[in-house]
Amino acid sequence: MAVAATSPMITQPESPQCEVALELIDDHFPLLLVRWAGRLQAQHVLELIRFFDIHGAVAAREEQRLVHILDAREAALPNSLVRDMLVDWLSDRPRSNVRGKPRSYVIATDPLIRGVVASLKWATGRGEGICVVKTLDQAIAGARETFEASGMEVPEILRAG
Repeated sequence: MAVAATSPMITQPESPQCEVALELIDDHFPLLLVRWAGRLQAQHVLELIRFFDIHGAVAAREEQRLVHILDAREAALPNSLVRDMLVDWLSDRPRSNVRGKPRSYVIATDPLIRGVVASLKWATGRGEGICVVKTLDQAIAGARETFEASGMEVPEILRAG
């Protein structure tokens, strides 16, 4: 029996469909806050890269250490293009500025997202600046400690509560 080329095919999506959200907050510079929900696409990654690069340049000029808290608790597994873009970008970033390496706290509870971060760290050799934590409180405590250890003022938002 022959099947016509126009027959419908049943396919399984790579991941469940969900809304995408990328929030980039620089109100507490040199602390940058990012929330990633859903499955980011290439245009979102480009926006994220511009955000980090612009603020990284400002931090270097102002001799400040940049600290990121990236909330990925609602993130979906990124596709291979997004992962490749992140690897390329992380591999090309400067290793430090005057105050030291940028420090990132990634909040991720999903083992698949934690695995993506681990593979990015391995592929780029930039793992020393990225810390994966399970809770917002752990990220806040780590960011606060990073600012204190760098001799910088802790942003008010990290002191509240």
